[in-house]
Amino acid sequence: MNTEVVSSTSIDMGTVNYNNALANSGTAGYTMGQYSGGGEVTTVYKLTFSNDSVSTPGATISAGRAWGAPHANSGTAGYVTGGSLGGGRTSTDKLAFSNDSRSTIASNLSAAVYQAAGFANSGTAGYVVGGNSSGASKLSNIHKLTYSNDTFTQNVSYLALVTESIGYAGFANSGTAGYAAGGTDGNFVTSSTIYKVTFSNDSRSNLGATLSSGARAISGFANSGTAGYFAGHSSSASASSIQKLTFSNDTMSTLSATMTKKKYQFGSFANSGTL
Repeated sequence: MNTEVVSSTSIDMGTVNYNNALANSGTAGYTMGQYSGGGEVTTVYKLTFSNDSVSTPGATISAGRAWGAPHANSGTAGYVTGGSLGGGRTSTDKLAFSNDSRSTIASNLSAAVYQAAGFANSGTAGYVVGGNSSGASKLSNIHKLTYSNDTFTQNVSYLALVTESIGYAGFANSGTAGYAAGGTDGNFVTSSTIYKVTFSNDSRSNLGATLSSGARAISGFANSGTAGYFAGHSSSASASSIQKLTFSNDTMSTLSATMTKKKYQFGSFANSGTL
């Protein structure tokens, strides 16, 4: 990602959207649940980074989780929280990276959610940001999942977002901070705001830098330690653009490179080496 050249590949991880993408950085990327051809799919796809080969481990997720909140404790397990276009879920599926087996953790969210963002402070905790709940209500909560005991801290009030929003993108500079951007508020107005959660004290702030325009159904991934990237969205003709957030100074820029097609409602993950 240092040269920031975009290329297209023949890798096929199914004809899907609303998919939940996460990575065991240095080893493989996964999608866990998606929407395809009129229904939600429980298939897990695995992309091995060493040879860009795709496989389907025997594990499947417990139920439809399209547009859930994915996050990963890299080296240990990946998680998808909530999801399902039928009104969301409170539960979280966990995929153990050691053997690609799936379980459902006991701790639940306080409300069903989908269209939320997820990111992780790998080795410590995952975060579920905003989202939609049953009855079309938008949420401003941030929930935190402590990885050591797989337990949620519910409705972390001191992290509450300024406005309710859905369709965020999330990524993290692991060990330092997580970011969520874009989305649509309760009045269906798209947002360009970027929220930052500092992991050392779980404080939330709004960056001075913003997306170039309001963006919904945007995707995010990170080169941890260096920069995060926001790609595509459904809100304008610039949906093939890629925007870069440099972690050292929290500034934004737009890459000259673009995706080969305009895209939205897709998942993304990154191989940042061992985290």
